[in-house]
Amino acid sequence: EITRLQGRRTLVEAQKLAALAAPAVALPAVIRARDHFLARLADQPGEAFTRLANIGRMLEHLRAWDAAADLHRTIARRHPESPAGRDALMRCARLEAGPLDMPMAALDTYAEYAARYPAELPYRQQPIGDRLRRLGYASVVEFQKRNRLTPDGRFGPISRQRLEELEDGFDAISVRDDAGSGIVRGEFVHPAMFAIAKRLDQAGRQRDAIAGYRVFLACFPAKKDADEALLAIARIFRDALLHEEALAAYGQLIEDYPKGDQTSGAYIESARCLENLGRWQEARERYELYAKKFPKYEFADQCRERVAALGEVLQYLDFIATNPDSPKLAEARYQIATILFKRFANWTRAAEEFAVVAERYPKHVRAPDALYTAGTALLNAEDFPAARALFLRLAKEHPESRLADDGQFWVGHSWEYGARALGKLDRARIVLKRRNLRSREALRADLVVRRIFFPGAQPVVEGAVPADSLRVLLDGSVRDRVNAELGEAIAAYRAVVDRFKTGDMAGPALLRIGEIYSGYLNDPEKGILAYQELLDHYPGSKQAVDALFQVGTHHLERKRYAEAVKAYQQFTYNYPQEAKVEDAMAAIARCHAESKAWDKALDAYQSYLAKFPAGKAAATARAQVEWIRMYHF
Repeated sequence: EITRLQGRRTLVEAQKLAALAAPAVALPAVIRARDHFLARLADQPGEAFTRLANIGRMLEHLRAWDAAADLHRTIARRHPESPAGRDALMRCARLEAGPLDMPMAALDTYAEYAARYPAELPYRQQPIGDRLRRLGYASVVEFQKRNRLTPDGRFGPISRQRLEELEDGFDAISVRDDAGSGIVRGEFVHPAMFAIAKRLDQAGRQRDAIAGYRVFLACFPAKKDADEALLAIARIFRDALLHEEALAAYGQLIEDYPKGDQTSGAYIESARCLENLGRWQEARERYELYAKKFPKYEFADQCRERVAALGEVLQYLDFIATNPDSPKLAEARYQIATILFKRFANWTRAAEEFAVVAERYPKHVRAPDALYTAGTALLNAEDFPAARALFLRLAKEHPESRLADDGQFWVGHSWEYGARALGKLDRARIVLKRRNLRSREALRADLVVRRIFFPGAQPVVEGAVPADSLRVLLDGSVRDRVNAELGEAIAAYRAVVDRFKTGDMAGPALLRIGEIYSGYLNDPEKGILAYQELLDHYPGSKQAVDALFQVGTHHLERKRYAEAVKAYQQFTYNYPQEAKVEDAMAAIARCHAESKAWDKALDAYQSYLAKFPAGKAAATARAQVEWIRMYHF
């Protein structure tokens, strides 16, 4: 009794300190209380379990997550057969999944919980007759009669629901016999496990996500999210360009869950993996199978179109194979690449095919266009360095081509895309599909994981796919890297102006230089110089419209009202049909008002209202007209 009183006094002291004192002050008292009641577990388990549960909550309140998890784990390890041990294991898993941020440990703990404390009792897998006899019923009809159901002898959904209700309330299923055997029921943990794996996936932790999904599948292969877990594994491999592994995962999904919600999509996605592997006939057969199995699904028509297009690809391949010396080989390969690019939107494979045309037939008329389109495809795939290399080749190897200046322009744009993706510089920034490239490369290098699905997996050939397509693994701050990429973009755009003065892309290049200086690098003076160069040399270009307006905006922001008025007036005179004329006329009136040139401001506002009576600045203009007339005339 003295020991019990000492324990209670220790606990009360700990509770007071936890409620009133700083965590550093309260924690030693809580730890003393914990140690006391852990020592009492053997001889007084009932009271000790209750006290330790309270202490666990105090530790969590004090944010002593490690200590709390260690306490829960100790209770679960010492008394796995008790409800207290069961609940402690669940609390440990939740701490690992939450505050401790240990998702892999949490998955293991949840798996241990599911194995030890089933939420669905094993006897429910027995035949219906055995389950009924366990509850004292001789037959289905007797069960239905005694439970006021229709005694038709058929065990339908209503009868099944009633049986499960009785089983849930049947005390005998949770009472252990004298030998301590029996079953301690647990909670369903498969939603929590699936959620952890999904968070890992969304965070770009590909290897951990695959491990999480596999633990989930091992524990709950029959749950409703199992097919989605397998589909997620396949997509992780697909996005890492591991098409053989993805294909195997899709195949397992189709085989294990033929009627699952995700199975129909697996046919299409696996067919696209076959496309990327160049297995055209198998891809065609997979699309045909989808159209046959799911003729009324939304993608059936798309699959039929794909089948027809793959038929064309196979025809071209047959021509190439049977006519190795034909002068039309380059055209045939170019057409295959065009189908992949335009009709399939298969950027990676299309780029490979276009690059083959340029490599094998550098003198062919299609070579420049093949390089350009391959670069465009890789831009769509967000592989900026590889795209940049192709554009540079185009500008260097085909300087007389009509696409040479376009290629040099897109060299600059590829640098700018990379900077915007890294730095989030504007609302139109690039949103990356593959954020964590380090994790992707780790997955590609992990032959153990890959060979679980594809035993023939081999190391990825060095340089086959850029390991760091956005240079995000380089040392240095993001701001430094952004500035460096923007500097490269300016240099590339300047090369367009210097090398292709009479080309179509010189104007757009100067416009981009001005935008980078004024919008991204906070150097508007250099931006104005670029805009002015554009106006001086390419006044009739489409880009001159934006340049002139930007000049006016620059002067207005710096309160150079006379210069701003001059630029805006020139804009309205030169481009009277442009949509920004309304903004220019409103800005002119504002400049005069800020300069206190009230007569000019009145005329400007009235001119605006005459041209745009319902314009977006009409209410402000009318108010200004009334105010100027009342107080200045």
